[in-house]
Amino acid sequence: MNRQRNVLTVKGQGKYMTKNFSARKLFLNLLVIVCLGVAGWTGYQLFVLHELSPVSGSVIFIVDIGVLVWNISVLRSSHHRWKTPSFKLTFFSLLGIALVLAFAGIQPLAEYKDRMLSLIPSGGVSTLPQQEAPLVPYGTYKHTLGAWEQILTLNSNGTYEAMGTIIPFTAPKLSSGSIDRGTYRIDLNYLYITPDITGHTAKYKYRYSSEFQCLYIYTSSYSETPEAFYKR
Repeated sequence: MNRQRNVLTVKGQGKYMTKNFSARKLFLNLLVIVCLGVAGWTGYQLFVLHELSPVSGSVIFIVDIGVLVWNISVLRSSHHRWKTPSFKLTFFSLLGIALVLAFAGIQPLAEYKDRMLSLIPSGGVSTLPQQEAPLVPYGTYKHTLGAWEQILTLNSNGTYEAMGTIIPFTAPKLSSGSIDRGTYRIDLNYLYITPDITGHTAKYKYRYSSEFQCLYIYTSSYSETPEAFYKR
């Protein structure tokens, strides 16, 4: 008897969720998640890295917060409160899917996962000081385009060498085949290059794939496609 009641209860809950499912609420749930992500990214770029224009960045941030507040008020209204799916179900479902894809090696989620795990200190007690791993491994990287190539060497002492059959992006005024030397530094978003011949620092957006041992560098601000430098 109790088993029949449990079966009926499960069937009743299934019919309730199916009957009360709202595609509009699902869209609003996803919009809340997107707004939270945009607000976090904009705030980080605006207040921490100072990479966005104060005017345009502030406008984007305020508009995003306004849309977020309006969206939450709509979800809390009596019209949507008892509809399914709930925000918690939507959020944790997306989080679970993202984790599965990240640990399966799907890019760029796997790269973000590796960066987050690298921030977690390893357990155990060590008597030796731990050396912080570089964001991009030292060594020589090569970019090939047909018969043309560029070679970039990053040394552990903060110096670099760049050369190739095409003009190095590090020092565009050099002629083809010349060797450019200087210093560099790397943060989470940019590769900073200071050639010895100019003394001026230029920054290039980048990302590094540990899976393919490839350094992707946006060598020009107007290009949306990075140049791939593979580790030799």
